[in-house]
Amino acid sequence: MGVGYLLCRAADTVADTEILPPSDRLILLSEMKAVFDVFPLSPERGQAIADRLREALSGEVSSERLLLERFNSVIEAFFRLTKTDQALVQRVVVGVLNGMEMDLRTFGTTGAKDDVIALRSDQDLERYLEWIGGEPGRFWTDLCAAHRPRLQGRLENLRADGIRFGTGLQLINILRDLPVDLKNGRCYVPLERLAEAGLTPEDLKDKENFSRFLPLYHALIDSAIERMKAGLKYVEAVPAHMFRLRAAAWWPMVIGLRTLGLLRASRTVLDSGERVKVGRKEIYWLMTTSAATMPFNRLLRADFDDLAGAASSSTGLKA
Repeated sequence: MGVGYLLCRAADTVADTEILPPSDRLILLSEMKAVFDVFPLSPERGQAIADRLREALSGEVSSERLLLERFNSVIEAFFRLTKTDQALVQRVVVGVLNGMEMDLRTFGTTGAKDDVIALRSDQDLERYLEWIGGEPGRFWTDLCAAHRPRLQGRLENLRADGIRFGTGLQLINILRDLPVDLKNGRCYVPLERLAEAGLTPEDLKDKENFSRFLPLYHALIDSAIERMKAGLKYVEAVPAHMFRLRAAAWWPMVIGLRTLGLLRASRTVLDSGERVKVGRKEIYWLMTTSAATMPFNRLLRADFDDLAGAASSSTGLKA
């Protein structure tokens, strides 16, 4: 799990670095994907991509710089995994890289942040969510099933719910980060959705358009809540004694639902200076209070209903 995460973080560093123009970043992401898209990955190709990334991003100044400097260690850890785990890691890395390439091709080719570029359609948004959020959901599920035989009989349903749950978590990230993304010229709300509401991407940079945007924004919140229901099914399907696996899915879900509740109540969703965020103390409280209820589906469902109810639309809008 850690190896897959670190490889994806390295790719994220490539996608976000400001020391290279978008065209060069796309080339690096394409090279990385070409390496991980071939199974089994040869040690020589793994070493070569580690050297390539470290050399290309030698000027990177960020919290990820240490990761790039020690990328060889991540590659070495990858080759200590079983072939089954290597295949699962390679799949999630390629999936996330697909999403990052889509992101750069859509938003990264313009240097003018005054212009706001948006995804074109719901299909584009769904494809992006499935790559960035759904593939990690698939990875988590398949990896757990490979190491916990009792999950294998439930794998098909778990995988489907895990993928949808992952897209929901990514949609929450998009909704939370909307004003900052708009400031940087990115809009993940599809053009066709905006057109139906009589809006353009540029309109969202004006806080005065908040009321016009609100029904569409609430519809997207409702869509995220529906996806979180797949997360609840996921947790309920994991045997009660697998406390850590349950918690690893439950905690992001309740934090996500609480975030949606704050976004629902916010009047500043178009203000980049006011970021909505669940506080650290509340996160610890949510984690601590769930310890006693984690083995009991009925209690978890009650907690879910409370949080989802607080975040749900009162207008009846559907995504």
